[in-house]
Amino acid sequence: MVAISGERRSRWTIGLILILLGLVVAYPLYYTFMVSVSQYKDILNGGLLILPQEWSFSAYSLIFKLIDIGPAFLVSLLVTVVGTGVNMMVSVSGAYALSKKELPGHRIFLLILIVAMLFEGGLVPYYLTVKKLGLVNSFWVMVFPVALNFFYMFILINHFRQLPASLEESAYLDGANEITVLIRILLPISVPVLSAIGLFYAVDRWNEWWHAMIFLIDEELFPLQLILRRLLSTMDQMVSESASAGLADQFGALFTPGIKMAAVVITTIPIMLVYPFLQRYFAKGIMVGSLKG
Repeated sequence: MVAISGERRSRWTIGLILILLGLVVAYPLYYTFMVSVSQYKDILNGGLLILPQEWSFSAYSLIFKLIDIGPAFLVSLLVTVVGTGVNMMVSVSGAYALSKKELPGHRIFLLILIVAMLFEGGLVPYYLTVKKLGLVNSFWVMVFPVALNFFYMFILINHFRQLPASLEESAYLDGANEITVLIRILLPISVPVLSAIGLFYAVDRWNEWWHAMIFLIDEELFPLQLILRRLLSTMDQMVSESASAGLADQFGALFTPGIKMAAVVITTIPIMLVYPFLQRYFAKGIMVGSLKG
């Protein structure tokens, strides 16, 4: 028998542990999809699903019949693209400025950001502020009030402080200004951390529904997440208010939990398609940006 070295045995053990952890993480997503394409009676009788006993896409069919997903999907897509662009522009420019310890009052600005990150003024002052800015019932209410995430910007600040000062000094000697240094020198070598932060922002913007629920009136401005949330709330109300026991059972069998799982799948798949393109930058970007500067 060929003896297995300790190093190889350790690699196999680590690999097995990682595979098991991957299955633990992946199974809820798999289970969600299986429930969304299964019959309600099979869900009740089958317990944990490996494969549906009888495939059924009635949950998806019902969702597409009851609501017009196209416009809401385009709104969510536009919020994600425009919002992420605004997020990155504000975060990168702010982080670059605050990474300069020679900037007058930079400690005061950082303190203000920390306080703003830890404490909130409450819903009523927030609503009045947004209303005063003229953003009520506007597409931009899903973009501008959330233009900056302080935690993400702190990661970028630490990242810029880690970069060698010689890079900027050599650019200054060649006549470059601050904007040129940022755009042509620092950003190209910061792709990993920028990709990771951009992915975080994109997920946040794609999942946007709260501002739409509070501040929007016109339904044509509603994002996909809010449309589906209202659909599920309406269905739950129909089930609870149904006077006929047979009708209630019919609604329950059709609506829960298959419709909810189908809604999760519909809102999750588009943003998950972005991950493969940014995965190689993800872990490296967060590690680089999270180191203490």
